[in-house]
Amino acid sequence: VFYFVSFLLGGAISAFYNMLSALFSSYDFAGNSFESNKKAILFLLLATFCSLLILLFKRIFTREVAERSCKVSIEIKGQRRKINALIDSGNLLEDPISAKKVIIVTLKSIRPIISDNLFKELSKGLDGIKNLPFEDSARIRIIPVNGVTSSKIIVGYKADKIEVEIIKRGKPYVFSVDAIIGIITKEADSFREYDAIMPESLL
Repeated sequence: VFYFVSFLLGGAISAFYNMLSALFSSYDFAGNSFESNKKAILFLLLATFCSLLILLFKRIFTREVAERSCKVSIEIKGQRRKINALIDSGNLLEDPISAKKVIIVTLKSIRPIISDNLFKELSKGLDGIKNLPFEDSARIRIIPVNGVTSSKIIVGYKADKIEVEIIKRGKPYVFSVDAIIGIITKEADSFREYDAIMPESLL
């Protein structure tokens, strides 16, 4: 995308510059004062055009980024938290038993809405789920993750309610989804400015 935009922007600037040069050359302006300032005027017009073009591209790509992300509201035992999620068509994870889609979330993002004990045991990954009380262990799901070079298992958890807020064509839409949250415990597996990875198939 970066190279495409750079190529397109460069081409548009070159075309505009050539058009202005041809326009100025086609007229015979009287007076040396204009001739001496012609380059300055040309530069000013070109700078104005570049600024408008950059603002246009910024608006287009800001809208596209907004439509490739969403807000996810997760409710667990009466506690609710809204987090930022990246929409990813590559997230094809499913609960092997119920076939429900999996929203990958970082453990730290749901820390405020779970108990200290649940947070401590989930931090241990698979080793911690055997120590959970029944009310939490009944919500646990085992989610296999198959990569190109390796496979692993992450812990899934059944939230009470999950709502998604997405922006489409500048308008917000809120709806519920029936999904499992797959919990990532390691900081190295975080998603930069996002707290979750939303499967595109849920939208």
